[in-house]
Amino acid sequence: MIRAQVLGHEAFTEAVYAETFGVAPEEWTETLREAWNPLEEPPSPYEMAALLLNDGKYWIGAKGKDRPMASHKSSLYWWLVGIPAHVMEQVAPGWEEEAAYAIRWLFQNTPRFTLWAIGVDLRVVAMGSRAQMRRIMVPHANHQKYLKEMVGKPLVQHVLSTGQRIAPAPRALPNPAPLWAPPSEGVDNTRPPESKWVWNHERRLRGYRKTAWDILERYKKTGVQF
Repeated sequence: MIRAQVLGHEAFTEAVYAETFGVAPEEWTETLREAWNPLEEPPSPYEMAALLLNDGKYWIGAKGKDRPMASHKSSLYWWLVGIPAHVMEQVAPGWEEEAAYAIRWLFQNTPRFTLWAIGVDLRVVAMGSRAQMRRIMVPHANHQKYLKEMVGKPLVQHVLSTGQRIAPAPRALPNPAPLWAPPSEGVDNTRPPESKWVWNHERRLRGYRKTAWDILERYKKTGVQF
């Protein structure tokens, strides 16, 4: 959806070519932060971006009239990869509400995402069972019923009702992550030249930049002014 709206939009293209593209935002905007209520310690934008950009499995099962549309997900993704909020507003007015809706939907309707987002030691929730931990960590359609049961556990429900992060534990993230972390994350952003990250994700970022440039040049030929 947003891709169609950025045709010829120079501010957006400049943002794609900026050094901050591919670097997750330092913090949530006020509207996006509220989407995480009542969590006192929600995932950071970097954690969210690393998770969603690496694997789209969390949208599986998004059905029904209330499911996030392409514009909801697109708004969230473009901001997470470094397009500034003011540029997003120029391209897609109201983008924050759409991105916030995507966050709320994931948090409230996707058990696997909910268990990840609360940031607690899932071994406590799973009562130390390896089989139960596997159901939590390994995506499988047959695990959905079980995951819903896990969300109903007293510890998880306490976190969801009070927002308090009991038995905190680091949230599982892909290594290496598919984008760079802001300084506040304290993450080592260096990647060996031969690493899979350089081959896969950095090449993808270069592809995004080339696509943005091609779109801009193609649209300029029409003579339309922005």
